[in-house]
Amino acid sequence: MWWHEWQRYADRHGLTVCRATLPGAVLGFLAEPGTIVVADWLPPEPCALVVWHEIGHLVLHPASCSQWGQLPTGTQVVWRLERQAWEFALRYPIWEDDALDTALRILRASGRMPRELRTVLSHLP
Repeated sequence: MWWHEWQRYADRHGLTVCRATLPGAVLGFLAEPGTIVVADWLPPEPCALVVWHEIGHLVLHPASCSQWGQLPTGTQVVWRLERQAWEFALRYPIWEDDALDTALRILRASGRMPRELRTVLSHLP
């Protein structure tokens, strides 16, 4: 099944993905070392999108986001890093059929779609 692609990627790169009850609008985050934590309420499609977003951070941003947030322009840098990771999640995996549409529909309906993801989607062709 397509949603297991992220699991194969994680296994190959020594990453652990676990699910947990997360506060508020938090969908997932990178925990040290090599652990991705994803909100336990997410169905398979949006879970896959969030995992790919976090993998995007690992691939595109080898330094910790917390380091960037402490710079004088840190908020702007973190905003850009978030957008880049969402672009990675939307473009890198080969999404089958309507899986990506389903993931986005579920996130919209939940009221928890991150604004950075909304921004990226508004600029896609």
